[in-house]
Amino acid sequence: MLQCHIMKYSVLYFLLCFYLPAALAADDHLPMAQDLLQESRTAACKGQPYIVMFGSSTCPYCTVVRSLYLAPLQDDPRYPGLVVREMEIDSNQRVTDFSGELQSMSRLAASYGVSLVPQVMVFTADGEQVGKSLIGITTEDFYGYYLDEAIEAGMQAVRQQSTGAPSALPGGYACD
Repeated sequence: MLQCHIMKYSVLYFLLCFYLPAALAADDHLPMAQDLLQESRTAACKGQPYIVMFGSSTCPYCTVVRSLYLAPLQDDPRYPGLVVREMEIDSNQRVTDFSGELQSMSRLAASYGVSLVPQVMVFTADGEQVGKSLIGITTEDFYGYYLDEAIEAGMQAVRQQSTGAPSALPGGYACD
């Protein structure tokens, strides 16, 4: 009987220590930004703004914002086609900015004045930032509300830019 309990608890221990953290980590994944112009235009074609979280691999608050607020947006029926990406302010990984130039994530973050993380910015298809950045997470009680408000403002700005016709989007690009 004792062996049965030990085996049962060993399996439970294994699941809690190895499987559960891996499952939770998979839920908070955000793709890294690669081409801001292309990604923002993909979102704009669906009437959505482009969301970027500037973070750091060592930031526990970034994990909270990523897993509780941003990752779930990718499947939120209120925002079909929303594109959410992440950039690490301490990374030398290169990304294409809104002007088509390649630069490191750290340099791009600095150009936006990002020094505190997490910092979430909302952009239109031409790289115009909509509203103020959401910096940090002072209270989880209102963060979702502030994020929804920022996305709604971004949706309005994208609609105003596109004037209802895909060919009217910045740069004359067309949606598929």
